[in-house]
Amino acid sequence: MVRSKRLLTPVLALALAGCVFNADQTLPKRVTDATDLVPANAQVVAFADMSSALGTFQELVAMDNSGDFPEAWAKMQEAFAQVNMDPERDIDFVVMYGSEGSQPVATAVGRFDVDAIADFIEAEMPELQRVEGDGLTAWTHDFTAIALSNDGTRALAGRDVAALEAALQVRGGANLASVGGPAMQKDSWMIMRDLPSMQGDGEFPIQEFELLARAVSDAALGGSLTTDEAAGTMVLHPREGVSADDLAALVRGVIGAMRMQEIPDEVRERLEAVDVEASAGTVVVTGSVTRTFLEQIARS
Repeated sequence: MVRSKRLLTPVLALALAGCVFNADQTLPKRVTDATDLVPANAQVVAFADMSSALGTFQELVAMDNSGDFPEAWAKMQEAFAQVNMDPERDIDFVVMYGSEGSQPVATAVGRFDVDAIADFIEAEMPELQRVEGDGLTAWTHDFTAIALSNDGTRALAGRDVAALEAALQVRGGANLASVGGPAMQKDSWMIMRDLPSMQGDGEFPIQEFELLARAVSDAALGGSLTTDEAAGTMVLHPREGVSADDLAALVRGVIGAMRMQEIPDEVRERLEAVDVEASAGTVVVTGSVTRTFLEQIARS
């Protein structure tokens, strides 16, 4: 696990994302299915609902005038066709997790043609060594392993076959809702638990970031991307001895410092509109950016 204080910087920058959470809402089934695959000790967990994300991703790729992304995506689509896969149809979600002292694992859940994928890997990547594992078929090279479950419902990636075999055995894993809350309603989200243990000897670009980092124990960031806007929610849990109101004040200070930086006018306007609420011992930050701004980024 990378240990760096810079971990919070992209999280805070992305905190421009959001819609108000209805406490009566239950988590989407794909989210609960994903958390069942995460071990209880995972410190960092990331999730993406592929059926929701891929269509919008393809639209954003089409906005890119450089030609690099569209060309790369076209090659990926050719590879998908060779293994009888439509990612938008056949991949339900991807979940990744890791923790201090254990190996990170990524799992895609859906429907995979094991024979077609095996033929493709062995034809296109002959340097990979095939290994028959417990409940899966894997291919390894150096410190990388990829695998397919024998029933064709999961594709996994990690550092070695043992970690992937262990991932297949996880049942009813981590209880993440208490940390993620409204962020887990989004199409994609990331949860970080026990942030103090992940902080190293990095430097913050803005002093207020360091003050905020020292006040947060757990954090979650969720975002949804549509053809109109990118919207999301951040949930911050204060460390022991720090009140939610004090943490909210620190967040507002960070937002104020970010507005003083050299940033596009729309980002500055959106920062002014970011909502920060302290409630039930947590701080919830919400906001959004428009499709027009996304197009400007894609075409820059």
